[in-house]
Amino acid sequence: MTSRDGPRLTEERKTIRCMIEIYCRGEHHGRGSLCPECGGLLDYAMARLDVCPFGEEKPTCRNCMVHCYDAEHRERVRAVMRYAGPRMIYTHPLLALSHMMNGRL
Repeated sequence: MTSRDGPRLTEERKTIRCMIEIYCRGEHHGRGSLCPECGGLLDYAMARLDVCPFGEEKPTCRNCMVHCYDAEHRERVRAVMRYAGPRMIYTHPLLALSHMMNGRL
């Protein structure tokens, strides 16, 4: 296993956090902090990144052979990505472009 705090995983954490924040603000009318549902999803995603067997060599989730999210969380994250992905270009343009370049959006 490789380092848990390298640039690849740091960017993954930042990306999923931004996407969940955008989704929560837009779909759950959250202001400031995440609603309990979205906060739980973020905690789950961070915990999964912490134990990713690929570490810094992590492929995109779409291309990964190890699906570490259970079915319920996988569907919730897909909904978040469908909603937040196109909106990220307005709120986090550099992160969105990096995400697209790496084939993760």
